[in-house]
Amino acid sequence: MSCRIFVFGGFGPPDKMKADFVCMDEYSGWNNSVHVFDTETNKWSELITQGRRPCPRAAHAGTTYRNKGYVFGGRLQDRRMNDLHCLDLEMGTWSGQIDAVGVQPQGRSWHSLSMASSDFLFLYGGLNTEYEILGDGWVFNIPTCEWIRVIADPPCVPTRMWHTSCSSGDGKVYVFGGSSTSVFAHEETSFHGKHMLIFQCCVSSLSRLCIDFVVHHPDLLQDFISDLPAVLRKQIEARLSSS
Repeated sequence: MSCRIFVFGGFGPPDKMKADFVCMDEYSGWNNSVHVFDTETNKWSELITQGRRPCPRAAHAGTTYRNKGYVFGGRLQDRRMNDLHCLDLEMGTWSGQIDAVGVQPQGRSWHSLSMASSDFLFLYGGLNTEYEILGDGWVFNIPTCEWIRVIADPPCVPTRMWHTSCSSGDGKVYVFGGSSTSVFAHEETSFHGKHMLIFQCCVSSLSRLCIDFVVHHPDLLQDFISDLPAVLRKQIEARLSSS
C-alpha cells in the first residue's frame, strides 16, 4: 500500500469519471470518485469501488491506517456533513456510513482527521454550516464506534480551519497553520496560526512513557543508560541531545 496515493472526491469539472456527480452549474460540481496514483509507474487510475459509497463532496478530511481509509464530513451544496466512512483500500469496498454511538460532532468542512493510534481517529476544527470556525476536538474509538469529545469550545483552544495535521504514532497529533478568521465574514484582518498545537489523544505506550521519564530525569538515571539495549539507548541519546 505504500506505493499508492489515494484521492477521494472534490470539486471541479465533470470530466469522464465513473462516479456520481452533483452539478453546481454546467461547468463544475462535486464528485465521489476515488483516484489512485502509483508512485512506481507515475500513473493515475480511477478505482471502481463497491459497497455504499459516500455522496459527492469536497473540503472533507481523510486519513489511512494500513489497508483502511477513513473519510469524514465535507461540503455538498449548502450542506456540511458529519458522516464517517471507511474504504478497504485492497478490496475497493466502502463500508457505508458508520453508525456511531453517543453524541456526535457537528457537520463541517476544511477540518482535519488524523490517525492517532491503531484504534483512534482524531477530528479537529473546521467550518460549520453557520460559517463559524470551530476549535473542538473529537476522538473516534474504532472498535466501539463511539465519538468522544476531548476538547471543549474556545477559548480553551484556538479555532482553526484550512490547517494541516499529522500524528506521531504514539497518541500525539500535531496541528499547524490554518486560519481563525473566515473568508465569508468579510473581515479586514485575518489570523493565520503560527503556533504548533499538540494534542495527546490517547495514552502513550509503556515504552514511550519510560523513555520520557528518562529524558526528563537524566541525572537520576544517567549511569544506567549505557546498559540499555542499543536501539533503546540510541533513542534516549537522540532525545537528550535535542533537548
